[in-house]
Order: sequence, then C-alpha cells, then structure tokens
Amino acid sequence: MQRRTRWTALLLTAAVTAGGAAACGDPLRPYPQFTINPRTVNVARGATVPVKIVLSGPNKSATWTVESGNPAVATITRTETGASVVGAGAGSTRLYVVSHAEGFGTVRDSATVNVAP
Repeated sequence: MQRRTRWTALLLTAAVTAGGAAACGDPLRPYPQFTINPRTVNVARGATVPVKIVLSGPNKSATWTVESGNPAVATITRTETGASVVGAGAGSTRLYVVSHAEGFGTVRDSATVNVAP
C-alpha cells in the first residue's frame, strides 16, 4: 500500500510540474518565412538581375541579410525590395537570405543562381 502511495505522489508531482511549465512558457513564434522571387535566377556574366525578397509571418520585422554562396560566380547585395544579383563568372551558386530569429537561431533560405558566360 505504501508503494502505491509513493507512485501516486510521484505521478501527481510530475503532472503538476509539467502543467506549470507549460503554463509559464512562452509559445515559440514560427521561424521567419521568406518569399524569394524568382527562386531560380539566370543571369549573364556582367549583367544584373533584381530578386524580390519579402519576410513574412510573425517574425516579419526581423533583420535579414543576403549572401552569395560563391562570390566568384555571383555577387549579391541587398536592396530596398530584395537583392541585386550580378553575374561574376560562369557557373551556379546560391543566393542566401539569412535572418536571426529568437528561439531558432540563424535561419536561412535560398535561391539558385545560374551565370552564363
């Protein structure tokens, strides 16, 4: 009988602790979501193509940057409406959109960049 009482007490303690933790925790907001248009960029070497980037969802006010996976193939700079992609050398690389979201750390999304000679 004493053994059953201990188990019941342990189970009740665990239930109260779990319920209290759930009630006190802040729900995590979804990670930042990016709309990148177009998702595949075809650009000639020396030419420039604009890419529209929109951060949406609950984290839409998070700061974000853009990066090139290979600057020897394409250079990428942030603009007011997204990014500007300049073909630097023939090949393929990625355009990365990078944001830091509380609770998620660094979040990345990307598009393909193809540069023709």
